[in-house]
Order: sequence, then structure tokens, then C-alpha cells
Amino acid sequence: MGKCKDVTEWQKGAIVFGRAHGHTVSEVSGFVGVSQRTVQRVYKQWCNTRGHETRRQNCCRKNILTERDRRRVLRLVNQNRFQTRQELLQPVNEGPSQPVSERTLRRELHAMNIWSRVPRKRPLLTQAHKAARL
Repeated sequence: MGKCKDVTEWQKGAIVFGRAHGHTVSEVSGFVGVSQRTVQRVYKQWCNTRGHETRRQNCCRKNILTERDRRRVLRLVNQNRFQTRQELLQPVNEGPSQPVSERTLRRELHAMNIWSRVPRKRPLLTQAHKAARL
């Protein structure tokens, strides 16, 4: 919890620009209006993370389902909302992509904000209800 307000994106950009163009810490802090320690911290953080945002495709485990597969799963779910995961797993695995485990399918459904649904317990219709409906 800091004692001052946060550094804005404009201030961060000005700090990085000033330091990258050879200005001293005191010159940059006077121009931007922040402390010298803030200039040091922001520039160091930028130097440590520079270029790492664009390297996502080179790291981590690859996703087994592509965007096309996810759309296909969503379409299958919307066709019949009451089928179980095991029933849904068969048509998903019949596709051209790699086979998917039940756990992976559940994880993808949760990522799409699709959860299990249990119908409410309600009393059965009486003869009076049936007569009123007709």
C-alpha cells in the first residue's frame, strides 16, 4: 500500500522515453513530477519485461482445443442442453482434432461459462391443472 497515487500510463511512457534517450534520473523525475526512486523502479520494471509480452506463442503448453473446436463444442451443447458430459464427449472426439478427455471438456465448458444444470423439483400436475391447460 503506497502513500501516493499510482503512476499513470503517460508518466510511465515519459519515464521510459526519457531514460532511453539518455536523460538522468533527476532530469526525468523533475520533468514527470515523480520521485527519483519511482523513475528507477518504473524503468527497471520496463527493462525486465520488455519484449516478453509478445513471446506467448513460444512458451507454455499448447492448447488441445482450437477456437474452431471451442465453437463446435458450444454448438453441440446448445443443440441439447440436457446431455451429460459423457454423451457430449463422443461427438466432440469424432471430429478431426485430437481426442479430448472428460476433464478437459469440463474445463473448457467452465471457461465458456457453461455449468451443470439440475432441474428444480416441482410437484406433478394435478387433474385440475391439466384441465385448466386444455
